[in-house]
Amino acid sequence: MKKEIRQLAEILSGEKVSNLVVIAARPSIGKTLLSLHLTHHFIMEGKATAYFSLKLPNNRLMDYLLSINTNIEVEKIKQGRLSAKELSKLTEASSNLSRLPLSIHDGNTFSLKTIKEKALELKNTTGLDILFIDYLQLLRGSAKCNSRQEEITSILSELRAIAEELTVSIILLSQLSRSVEEKADKRPEVNDLLEIGQVEPYADKIIFLYSDAYYSSKPSETSSTEIIIAKDKNGKPGKIIIDDL
Repeated sequence: MKKEIRQLAEILSGEKVSNLVVIAARPSIGKTLLSLHLTHHFIMEGKATAYFSLKLPNNRLMDYLLSINTNIEVEKIKQGRLSAKELSKLTEASSNLSRLPLSIHDGNTFSLKTIKEKALELKNTTGLDILFIDYLQLLRGSAKCNSRQEEITSILSELRAIAEELTVSIILLSQLSRSVEEKADKRPEVNDLLEIGQVEPYADKIIFLYSDAYYSSKPSETSSTEIIIAKDKNGKPGKIIIDDL
């Protein structure tokens, strides 16, 4: 998987520093896990990264990062079912990760104002290159709006401004509505974001995740996930296939 993550990371960071990237998919396809693989890649490269999670607590995120770093199954880490060798490996990985430029912030009541203030603090102290937010639908905007669609459009506009002001790349995760499943070909397209709000005008890059296995009633030991680059202002659309995300 490392080759595919590296390939995607290069597309997301690109030559332009101030990017707003939206990664969208239906629930449980793997947005958070993909974002953590990218987080691990960026911090291993020395890029100062902040991860704002409105979904999972800090300890769960660290379990996944340790799993990615050590190749130990995350369920074994969660349950503490580790051999002496695995425990030693995990302890070393935890120590190594603690020295890397990563700042994790969890909570279910983050406002855009809070995120901007914290991002500005990080930028002026430890530095900040990449900022992840998981995920859009749980964010609260700053402006008063007449509808949730209007609020999300306002949030995207503010995030675009924050990326430019702080010279950082913001990678924003987003859920897609159930309407995408009403299509014959359930692969998401840019138009599927319209139910959420005006995403396309503010995003430099739009990435969708799709998996045949998500819609299959037959269990499969292996599955692949399509990473669909639907919009890239500085590149061209394309697709990356990742096995067993």
